[in-house]
Amino acid sequence: MIPAISITADAYKPDLAPVGGSLVASALIALIPLLTVFVTLGWLRWKAHWAGLTAVAVAILVAVLFYRMPAGLAVLSATEGAVFGLFLLRTNDGVTMRPWACPVGREGGLRVV
Repeated sequence: MIPAISITADAYKPDLAPVGGSLVASALIALIPLLTVFVTLGWLRWKAHWAGLTAVAVAILVAVLFYRMPAGLAVLSATEGAVFGLFLLRTNDGVTMRPWACPVGREGGLRVV
């Protein structure tokens, strides 16, 4: 019989103020990935995909180091977010958008592949 690996609902309970019990300090630490995007895009002039990947790596580090999230769950949440981003996105007005819509024509209209 193969042993089952299960993650129970109480496996990880995030603390809302993990940095010294201060909500303000914890919020400032949580801003680090966003500041990473601003610095890498605005000041360092990196390409957007590299800035985004760097911010994801920084977010995983913040979650593991400051919020004491298990590293496996932090990486799993990042990969689930990436996979979710590859699927169809439905807006509030019912329009379905696809990330692989291509600009075509001289007017720059969108064509769904």
